[in-house]
Amino acid sequence: ESRWGSKTRDPTVVRILFNTDAGVISTQHINLKNTGTTAIFYAWKFLPRENKLNTIMEGNKQRFYFSINDGVILPGEELSIPLIFLSKQAGIYTESWQFITKPILNDGAPIVVTLKGIALKRDIFKAEKAKIEELLEKRQTQYNIKLLVDELVRGVHSPPPPPAPSPPPPDVSERFDKKNPYLHYQSDYYKQAEEMYASLSSTGEEEKLYVWDETLLSLRKAILGLPEEEQAEKMAEFNVLREKFTQPRIKPISEDSYDLCYGCLRAAIDSLEDEDLSLRSQMSLPERIHVEEPPPPEIDATSEKTAPDSKKAKKDGDKKKDAKPGSKRTQAESKPRVVSKAGSKKSDQQLIPDDEEAPEKKEWEEIADPVLKKKYQEKLTILTNNIIKEYVDHIALALEEQLGKPF
Repeated sequence: ESRWGSKTRDPTVVRILFNTDAGVISTQHINLKNTGTTAIFYAWKFLPRENKLNTIMEGNKQRFYFSINDGVILPGEELSIPLIFLSKQAGIYTESWQFITKPILNDGAPIVVTLKGIALKRDIFKAEKAKIEELLEKRQTQYNIKLLVDELVRGVHSPPPPPAPSPPPPDVSERFDKKNPYLHYQSDYYKQAEEMYASLSSTGEEEKLYVWDETLLSLRKAILGLPEEEQAEKMAEFNVLREKFTQPRIKPISEDSYDLCYGCLRAAIDSLEDEDLSLRSQMSLPERIHVEEPPPPEIDATSEKTAPDSKKAKKDGDKKKDAKPGSKRTQAESKPRVVSKAGSKKSDQQLIPDDEEAPEKKEWEEIADPVLKKKYQEKLTILTNNIIKEYVDHIALALEEQLGKPF
């Protein structure tokens, strides 16, 4: 804002910034308003730039466009001057114009309008460049992988055989069994023998502990080195201990482990039977025929009473043989016998025929189609292997939990 008769002499600088792409028009406006009571005449004067660095300047191409004609602004009137910036080349461009008025405003201080335009160059081939860069990156990766694989292949060769591992040191039980033939290591008795040898090795006031060589012969020699009055008691203890070493300790059989394994095997067989039944149903094959043994006969009180009378039964058998087929006696005996169950409230009677009819036996039907038979056998083999593996893993896991150690 510049007023007529103002006492300040500082120049008034108006800066207008344009930001656009190269080849694209950018428009700004400068507004002039006369707030006084006198008409103001104005004119524009171009201010050339100074080349302080003595560089080669580009030609004086026009990039800023606006009306530089003289004009007048009446009192109370407002004037808007459009400013246009256009550059086909990317870069930063600046022009300065002096706004000259009559009467002179700003107490004679110049009024300068600086136009600064920034033209950016858009990359129209950005997408194509990205595709090319991606393709080159893939090729570079493939080439690096090929070099790495070639280097690995060149370095592949049969390694030298590893040295034979040294055998593990024998444990206490192995050492004891090796040094004492016909004897069996047992931890509790071994500890007793070790303590006995330590007590025999101490002499006088100064107690000196000798290391036992884990043989009963050295223990016996230590006992024989005692006075005669102490030998008898120690030798008796030695004989009892030696007798215990001669008897191998039998590991008790765990009934829980047996029941667990037996139950898993039964479950595996039942599962295999169900899978076979389902497989035969899917392949439209006949069901398997199971041959079951008859259950043992139940022995009741009446049969126990009649069991000792074997002579009487033999006589009855001889009479039956002598009887003729058409006689009344044979007809009467061929009728069903009535047996009453003892201990029941009511006399529940059962008719038991002498000659029970045997159930009709089904014959085994082989699979006639060899292709179907082979397919069935392959599927059944796969099912069997899967079931066995599953239940073996289950048994191993259950035994690990029960015994507290890996199985």
